[in-house]
Amino acid sequence: MEQRVEPENQPSLRRLLIVVAAIALLWAYVVAITGGFIIHVGLVRFSSRAPRNALLLAIALCVSAWLVDHKADWRRRWTADAKWLSAFAMRALPRRLRRDTTPSAVAGLVAGITVLGGVVFGAHVAAASDSYGYVSQAHSWATGQLEISQPLLNDLPPNVPQEALVPLGYRLNADRNALVPTYAPGLPMLMSAFERLSGRKAVFLVVPILAGLAVWATYMFGRALLGDVGGCIACIFIAASPAFVFQLLTPPMSDIAVTAWWTTALFLATRRGRVSAFGAGLATAAAILTRPNLVPLAIPVAAILFAASKSPYNRVAAAQRVAWFAAPAVLSCLFIAYLNTRWYGSPLSSGYGTLAGVLFRPGYFWPNLANYTSWILDSQGPLSLLTLVGLLAFWRMPCPGGERIIGKFSLGFAACVYACYAFYLPLQDWWSLRFMFPAFPVFFTLITAGGLAIVDRLSRDWRSMGVALFMTAVTGYAFTFSHSRGVFHQESELRYEIVGHYIDDHLPPRAVFLSMLHSGSVRYYSGRLTVRYDIIPSQQLEVTLAHLRQRGYVPFFLIDDDESAAFRSRFADSPIVKALDAPDVRLATVSLYRLSGNGVPKS
Repeated sequence: MEQRVEPENQPSLRRLLIVVAAIALLWAYVVAITGGFIIHVGLVRFSSRAPRNALLLAIALCVSAWLVDHKADWRRRWTADAKWLSAFAMRALPRRLRRDTTPSAVAGLVAGITVLGGVVFGAHVAAASDSYGYVSQAHSWATGQLEISQPLLNDLPPNVPQEALVPLGYRLNADRNALVPTYAPGLPMLMSAFERLSGRKAVFLVVPILAGLAVWATYMFGRALLGDVGGCIACIFIAASPAFVFQLLTPPMSDIAVTAWWTTALFLATRRGRVSAFGAGLATAAAILTRPNLVPLAIPVAAILFAASKSPYNRVAAAQRVAWFAAPAVLSCLFIAYLNTRWYGSPLSSGYGTLAGVLFRPGYFWPNLANYTSWILDSQGPLSLLTLVGLLAFWRMPCPGGERIIGKFSLGFAACVYACYAFYLPLQDWWSLRFMFPAFPVFFTLITAGGLAIVDRLSRDWRSMGVALFMTAVTGYAFTFSHSRGVFHQESELRYEIVGHYIDDHLPPRAVFLSMLHSGSVRYYSGRLTVRYDIIPSQQLEVTLAHLRQRGYVPFFLIDDDESAAFRSRFADSPIVKALDAPDVRLATVSLYRLSGNGVPKS
């Protein structure tokens, strides 16, 4: 009996179901990256807020397509369908796009979109502790005022410590006669260059630009280990990572900056030549200036650079490259030691004060291991377990050019990143993954290696489909998680700027604000004096207010909703705080209370 063969160019129910399933999958992905949407067509309202329903529909359609024709030679037919669907999708693209699109072009586009997203949608404000500390320190570098004199520093009531006049992000210098920054100078120094070129608002361009550099450097590093396609996929994954996007859009901090520098050092270390070695050293120097506690990472970078030498038997040439690398890195360490001595009294001190036994303890190891593991699985999804397959791929499969040893040293680099924070004070927020950012390029290269190792086991006709599904699953989950945690909504951070400008425009120059969260931002936007209420002893509030009035200041309470409960609890016995009712001014989630001459809030 002659077997009937269905013509492949003839439309069939099976292919129709597959096409609709592909559309449903695309719909789910669009919903995942946009967070859902509502479309009104006349009186008809279309709503799609979660990708789950579209995913279930795609699965149901694929099952239906298999049930329609699953008997004779179904594997061959499905392979032909996959090949046909891939060709159909490619034909839908413009011809020039199909011809000119390369992995490097895609990586450049992703890096550019990252920069643009940070510039357009980022919260460009000096908020709370970290961002105010970096932005205000940038202004100090731009103006050359590295130690800030402070009024009333030696004129406070008894039992009120000088630290009450120190805003978040700063501390007293070793002589206790001026304010100095808490944070390392690397990011502020780069910000100060932008400020001198284009004004104070230009400092907010630095983190988005460095985010783009981190994405591009991840591509270059991944390409050195996995080839062009692998590097491109890895850079897409880091650009879509929820923690990375969160830090891109939140007020500026140093996590993305230090990641950009270390990743640049990594990929330059994989290249040959003295110029690349010196470039890796410059990037390492910038990374050390940005976050000095990560100086041990220079060791695996130097090992990668040594292993990537043109001839492993030419040890003299390899040693010369290491020397070119080490020169700027050592100079940055000496500069940090100088600043630490000038600001804090010792080359081994830091702005964070005592580290051993306070911020770092052996008992923190297991809580941190549990936290970081759960945060990775939660934010990146189950496919983050592909790192285990990637580890095997790094360890057993030869990398391009036979440089498998580079992959092993890269794993050592990632392990060093974790070791630097394994004993650090455990934190509770998922976006504390930011401390692991320097390891992210290696992490996402591992995921990519694991995914590609599995895809390579498919037949040739299914591989492009497998890569597409792999990328869609990882990035779709990441965007869904980001939307569920409000990553793309940083509007609440704008309250720091709103309050600061209101004070600058409407309140007297001699106003003084008892606050904590806004103790720095008020100074940045208005130049007014602030006093840390959380440093004032609870029994000294009335004495402090009277002392400020005697010096000609007009006192206010400036209390954020996030600190209201702690503020009232600290001064629960104070008649002034008990009398607080409706604020004089309410700005976003911040309450402003003006106090009368006798300390009672004005009605």
